[in-house]
Amino acid sequence: MDKLPDFRMRFEPSTIDHLGLRLYSTLPPVISELVSNAWDAEAEEVDVQIPKGQITPPSEVVIRDYGLGMSPQELADEYLPIGRLRRGSDETRVMSKNGKRRVTGRKGLGKLSAFGVASEIEVRSIQNGIAVCLRLDYEKIKAWAKNHAKDDAYAPDIIHEKTGPTKDHDGLTVTLRHLHRKSPMNPDDVRKGLARRLNMIGREFTVKVNSVPIGPGDHVSRDECEKNFSWDIDSIPSNGQIGNGLNITGWIGFLPSSSQANRGIDIFAYDKAVELGSFFNYPSTHVQFARAHLVGEIHANFLDETEDLASTARNSVVWETEIGQLLQTWGNNVLKWAFNEWVNLRKKKKEEAVIKVAGFDKWLAT
Repeated sequence: MDKLPDFRMRFEPSTIDHLGLRLYSTLPPVISELVSNAWDAEAEEVDVQIPKGQITPPSEVVIRDYGLGMSPQELADEYLPIGRLRRGSDETRVMSKNGKRRVTGRKGLGKLSAFGVASEIEVRSIQNGIAVCLRLDYEKIKAWAKNHAKDDAYAPDIIHEKTGPTKDHDGLTVTLRHLHRKSPMNPDDVRKGLARRLNMIGREFTVKVNSVPIGPGDHVSRDECEKNFSWDIDSIPSNGQIGNGLNITGWIGFLPSSSQANRGIDIFAYDKAVELGSFFNYPSTHVQFARAHLVGEIHANFLDETEDLASTARNSVVWETEIGQLLQTWGNNVLKWAFNEWVNLRKKKKEEAVIKVAGFDKWLAT
């Protein structure tokens, strides 16, 4: 194979702490960042393997995709740089390499999320029969920062025994080692976490966790809502129009039983979660009990258009913007309407139940 390029990462050492360790601390958000990278790489399938049983020092989390992979030069120029803007004014930069998909990545920071759950990241990229394997070690990065000039760039280790010609399928494998947690990981929780965050998972994009594909039952759906207690966004007041020509689609509803895991509205932009379980900063305790039953899914693609209105960790809308405020006002009005509907429907349901139990329904029918 040709001579490898000079693999270097230029960044302030504190970047790892701020954008990895302090923003991410649980597995599903980290894996979702790596899986969404696989989507951007036009992968049709992703295999996620998590440890079984108690976490021990040799335990690994492995995310393997079967996408386009990266050449050695692409790995050096496009993967390693921190904060590289993946998009610009050129529309082609919004699309994946072959123009098949709109990319979800924007900031070039998702790879750092892995340091929130592990101290070592191994990346093996395969393209056109050539593999390159690099290892990023958090402890070595800290030591390097102490012993090198500020302008020096960190050089990841090249794993030569995993680098070179190969018959393996194109794609990318990310292996996380030296995991921070010790308690067992639940594959069902990981599946549900990924299903909730990435709406593109489905027939054309299969994601498996420990060989079990993520399916429709891994996230809450409108079908689970109480009968007559759910609505399409375009059928409620405002019809999904928040102002300035911006439009929202989706649904909201109420579950028959309260839910700790799924309550609130999940907000998506181009099928990737921007905020989960949102109540749009609704200030009132109005119908507090109803909040525990409220679920929904809305799609606000304008949050990821010319301006990026998702927080770095993709766990919140950037509310303190003009568009954020429009969305918040819309959400507050929708929640107020929905809670009032819930009260009226519950009242009507109770009245119908009393009439039936007392036998008045038979009397009224005569």
